Amino acid sequence: MNRPSRILSWGLAILLALLTTGVVFAEQELYFDAAYGRAQVDDDRLDIAVADDTDAWRVGAGFDFGNNIALEVGYLNLGDLEDVSEFGLLDGQTDGFTLSARFEMPLSETLSASARVGAFAWESELATPLATFRDKGEDLYYGVSLDFEITRNLVMSGEWDRFEFDSGEADVLFAGLRYRF
Repeated sequence: MNRPSRILSWGLAILLALLTTGVVFAEQELYFDAAYGRAQVDDDRLDIAVADDTDAWRVGAGFDFGNNIALEVGYLNLGDLEDVSEFGLLDGQTDGFTLSARFEMPLSETLSASARVGAFAWESELATPLATFRDKGEDLYYGVSLDFEITRNLVMSGEWDRFEFDSGEADVLFAGLRYRF
């Protein structure tokens, strides 16, 4: 079993243990969220760094089990990369699916801080004039956010997420909305 699959397996086991051992399921609720942001992606495969010119976005759904613990799934697009290097014009994209646990700490009646940890199953393509490189994998990601409750059902958030890959990493700043049912 390779390292990314082991990370995903352990992550899912930890999530399952958290959700089945002593969590009181008070005030359960389903929610949908969407976020748009800016990504800085460093890719060591070709020694390129694309800084702050990449749009990123994500959509997802989550289930809040109560006691400030939620499980989330989503689709994430880290944007279209464009850069000029010794190989000529580079063009690429990384996207995939996420599975994460979100832990929330209320700071006031309308403000809270959250931490997220999960797995990102991704596919990446990077094209040069000479060749196209394709890669895929499963890697750990984590992040923090500051959440402001606009209404009982609508939450606005500012988020930072870090995605770590074997060949580099990506940092994303998101502005998002979460709608709770």
